[in-house]
Amino acid sequence: LWIALRISRGITDPIQRLAFATQQVAAGDLDIAVDIEREDEIGLLVNSFNDMVRKLKASKESLESAYLYIKNILNNINSGVIMLDVSGEISMINGAACSILNLDSGEVIHKNYRELLSKINSREIRGLVEGIEGREFKPIKKQVRTFIGDRVSILYIFITSLRDSQKKYIGLLVVFDDVTDIIEAKKALTWQDAARKIAH
Repeated sequence: LWIALRISRGITDPIQRLAFATQQVAAGDLDIAVDIEREDEIGLLVNSFNDMVRKLKASKESLESAYLYIKNILNNINSGVIMLDVSGEISMINGAACSILNLDSGEVIHKNYRELLSKINSREIRGLVEGIEGREFKPIKKQVRTFIGDRVSILYIFITSLRDSQKKYIGLLVVFDDVTDIIEAKKALTWQDAARKIAH
Protein backbone atom coordinates (compact mmCIF):
# COMPACT_ATOMS: atom_id res chain seq x y z
CA LEU A 1 0.00 0.00 0.00
CA TRP A 2 2.81 2.37 0.91
CA ILE A 3 4.60 1.65 -2.40
CA ALA A 4 1.34 2.16 -4.32
CA LEU A 5 0.76 5.52 -2.58
CA ARG A 6 4.32 6.64 -3.33
CA ILE A 7 3.91 5.74 -7.01
CA SER A 8 0.52 7.45 -7.27
CA ARG A 9 1.82 10.61 -5.57
CA GLY A 10 4.73 10.64 -8.02
CA ILE A 11 2.14 10.92 -10.79
CA THR A 12 -0.68 12.96 -9.21
CA ASP A 13 1.50 15.69 -7.64
CA PRO A 14 3.17 16.74 -10.93
CA ILE A 15 -0.19 16.55 -12.73
CA GLN A 16 -1.77 18.80 -10.08
CA ARG A 17 1.09 21.29 -10.44
CA LEU A 18 0.66 21.20 -14.22
CA ALA A 19 -3.10 21.74 -13.87
CA PHE A 20 -2.50 24.74 -11.57
CA ALA A 21 0.10 26.17 -13.99
CA THR A 22 -2.35 25.70 -16.89
CA GLN A 23 -4.97 27.71 -14.98
CA GLN A 24 -2.39 30.47 -14.40
CA VAL A 25 -1.54 30.56 -18.12
CA ALA A 26 -5.24 30.71 -19.00
CA ALA A 27 -5.52 33.70 -16.63
CA GLY A 28 -2.73 35.47 -18.54
CA ASP A 29 0.33 34.66 -16.42
CA LEU A 30 3.04 33.67 -18.91
CA ASP A 31 5.91 33.96 -16.40
CA ILE A 32 5.02 30.69 -14.71
CA ALA A 33 7.14 27.53 -15.07
CA VAL A 34 6.72 24.09 -13.54
CA ASP A 35 9.96 23.24 -11.72
CA ILE A 36 10.13 19.45 -11.99
CA GLU A 37 13.15 17.54 -13.29
CA ARG A 38 12.44 13.96 -14.26
CA GLU A 39 13.60 11.62 -17.02
CA ASP A 40 10.28 9.83 -17.55
CA GLU A 41 7.08 10.69 -19.46
CA ILE A 42 6.00 13.12 -16.72
CA GLY A 43 9.29 15.00 -17.13
CA LEU A 44 8.76 15.10 -20.92
CA LEU A 45 5.25 16.50 -20.38
CA VAL A 46 6.56 19.17 -17.96
CA ASN A 47 9.36 20.19 -20.34
CA SER A 48 6.91 20.43 -23.23
CA PHE A 49 4.59 22.57 -21.12
CA ASN A 50 7.39 24.95 -20.07
CA ASP A 51 8.58 25.21 -23.69
CA MET A 52 5.03 25.99 -24.84
CA VAL A 53 4.67 28.77 -22.24
CA ARG A 54 8.01 30.30 -23.30
CA LYS A 55 6.90 30.33 -26.94
CA LEU A 56 3.52 31.83 -26.00
CA LYS A 57 5.26 34.59 -24.06
CA ALA A 58 7.62 35.33 -26.98
CA SER A 59 4.66 35.42 -29.40
CA LYS A 60 2.71 37.73 -27.10
CA GLU A 61 5.66 40.12 -26.79
CA SER A 62 6.14 40.06 -30.56
CA LEU A 63 2.45 40.83 -31.17
CA GLU A 64 2.47 43.65 -28.61
CA SER A 65 5.57 45.12 -30.24
CA ALA A 66 3.98 44.91 -33.70
CA TYR A 67 0.74 46.46 -32.38
CA LEU A 68 2.61 49.40 -30.80
CA TYR A 69 4.60 49.88 -34.01
CA ILE A 70 1.46 49.96 -36.17
CA LYS A 71 -0.35 52.19 -33.65
CA ASN A 72 2.59 54.61 -33.71
CA ILE A 73 2.51 54.73 -37.53
CA LEU A 74 -1.27 55.28 -37.63
CA ASN A 75 -1.04 58.08 -35.07
CA ASN A 76 1.60 59.87 -37.13
CA ILE A 77 -0.07 59.92 -40.55
CA ASN A 78 -2.28 62.73 -41.84
CA SER A 79 -5.15 60.48 -42.98
CA GLY A 80 -7.97 59.62 -40.62
CA VAL A 81 -8.17 55.88 -39.88
CA ILE A 82 -11.04 54.09 -38.15
CA MET A 83 -11.37 50.33 -37.61
CA LEU A 84 -14.61 48.56 -36.73
CA ASP A 85 -14.97 45.00 -35.44
CA VAL A 86 -17.59 42.48 -36.61
CA SER A 87 -20.22 43.92 -34.26
CA GLY A 88 -19.75 47.46 -35.60
CA GLU A 89 -17.84 48.64 -32.54
CA ILE A 90 -15.03 51.16 -33.11
CA SER A 91 -11.87 49.30 -32.09
CA MET A 92 -9.38 51.99 -33.21
CA ILE A 93 -9.47 55.64 -34.22
CA ASN A 94 -6.26 57.58 -34.83
CA GLY A 95 -5.35 61.15 -33.94
CA ALA A 96 -5.83 62.48 -37.48
CA ALA A 97 -9.41 61.13 -37.56
CA CYS A 98 -10.19 62.86 -34.26
CA SER A 99 -8.65 66.10 -35.53
CA ILE A 100 -10.54 66.02 -38.86
CA LEU A 101 -13.86 65.16 -37.19
CA ASN A 102 -13.24 67.54 -34.26
CA LEU A 103 -13.86 65.00 -31.51
CA ASP A 104 -12.04 63.17 -28.74
CA SER A 105 -11.30 59.45 -29.13
CA GLY A 106 -12.90 58.76 -25.73
CA GLU A 107 -16.26 59.86 -27.14
CA VAL A 108 -16.42 57.00 -29.67
CA ILE A 109 -13.78 54.33 -28.95
CA HIS A 110 -15.31 50.92 -28.08
CA LYS A 111 -18.75 52.28 -29.01
CA ASN A 112 -21.00 51.40 -31.93
CA TYR A 113 -20.29 53.31 -35.14
CA ARG A 114 -23.78 54.89 -34.90
CA GLU A 115 -22.43 56.89 -31.94
CA LEU A 116 -19.85 58.39 -34.32
CA LEU A 117 -22.44 59.01 -37.06
CA SER A 118 -24.58 60.94 -34.57
CA LYS A 119 -21.69 63.40 -34.17
CA ILE A 120 -21.22 63.91 -37.93
CA ASN A 121 -23.73 66.09 -39.73
CA SER A 122 -23.66 64.55 -43.20
CA ARG A 123 -26.57 63.13 -45.17
CA GLU A 124 -24.13 61.77 -47.76
CA ILE A 125 -22.14 59.76 -45.17
CA ARG A 126 -25.34 58.35 -43.66
CA GLY A 127 -26.54 57.32 -47.13
CA LEU A 128 -23.18 55.71 -47.84
CA VAL A 129 -23.28 53.71 -44.60
CA GLU A 130 -26.89 52.62 -45.14
CA GLY A 131 -25.93 51.40 -48.62
CA ILE A 132 -23.32 48.94 -47.28
CA GLU A 133 -24.77 48.10 -43.86
CA GLY A 134 -25.16 44.37 -43.32
CA ARG A 135 -24.20 43.31 -46.85
CA GLU A 136 -21.22 42.34 -48.97
CA PHE A 137 -19.65 45.24 -50.85
CA LYS A 138 -16.64 46.10 -52.97
CA PRO A 139 -14.13 48.68 -51.66
CA ILE A 140 -15.66 52.15 -51.90
CA LYS A 141 -13.96 55.45 -52.75
CA LYS A 142 -16.16 58.51 -52.54
CA GLN A 143 -16.03 62.25 -51.99
CA VAL A 144 -18.65 63.49 -49.51
CA ARG A 145 -19.73 66.79 -47.99
CA THR A 146 -20.13 67.09 -44.25
CA PHE A 147 -20.63 69.77 -41.61
CA ILE A 148 -17.98 69.69 -38.90
CA GLY A 149 -18.87 72.32 -36.36
CA ASP A 150 -19.94 75.36 -38.39
CA ARG A 151 -17.63 74.54 -41.30
CA VAL A 152 -18.48 72.67 -44.49
CA SER A 153 -15.80 70.04 -45.13
CA ILE A 154 -15.24 67.78 -48.09
CA LEU A 155 -13.89 64.34 -47.19
CA TYR A 156 -12.45 61.75 -49.55
CA ILE A 157 -13.39 58.39 -48.01
CA PHE A 158 -12.13 54.87 -48.67
CA ILE A 159 -14.04 51.97 -47.06
CA THR A 160 -13.13 48.29 -47.29
CA SER A 161 -13.88 45.10 -45.38
CA LEU A 162 -11.11 43.39 -43.39
CA ARG A 163 -10.61 39.62 -43.69
CA ASP A 164 -8.25 37.15 -42.07
CA SER A 165 -6.06 34.59 -43.88
CA GLN A 166 -9.07 32.26 -44.21
CA LYS A 167 -11.10 35.06 -45.90
CA LYS A 168 -13.33 35.35 -42.81
CA TYR A 169 -14.82 38.81 -42.25
CA ILE A 170 -13.22 40.43 -39.18
CA GLY A 171 -14.25 44.07 -39.50
CA LEU A 172 -14.21 47.26 -41.49
CA LEU A 173 -11.51 49.80 -42.34
CA VAL A 174 -12.33 53.45 -43.05
CA VAL A 175 -9.61 55.82 -44.28
CA PHE A 176 -10.38 59.46 -45.10
CA ASP A 177 -8.76 62.79 -45.85
CA ASP A 178 -10.02 66.35 -45.58
CA VAL A 179 -9.67 67.65 -49.15
CA THR A 180 -11.60 70.89 -48.60
CA ASP A 181 -8.56 73.14 -49.10
CA ILE A 182 -7.50 71.23 -52.22
CA ILE A 183 -10.98 71.53 -53.76
CA GLU A 184 -11.12 75.25 -52.93
CA ALA A 185 -7.65 75.75 -54.43
CA LYS A 186 -8.71 73.96 -57.63
CA LYS A 187 -11.82 76.13 -57.85
CA ALA A 188 -9.73 79.26 -57.38
CA LEU A 189 -7.33 78.17 -60.12
CA THR A 190 -10.26 77.41 -62.44
CA TRP A 191 -11.72 80.90 -61.88
CA GLN A 192 -8.31 82.52 -62.35
CA ASP A 193 -7.86 80.62 -65.62
CA ALA A 194 -11.34 81.65 -66.78
CA ALA A 195 -10.69 85.30 -65.86
CA ARG A 196 -7.36 85.19 -67.69
CA LYS A 197 -9.05 83.86 -70.84
CA ILE A 198 -11.82 86.50 -70.64
CA ALA A 199 -9.25 89.26 -70.14
CA HIS A 200 -7.25 87.94 -73.13
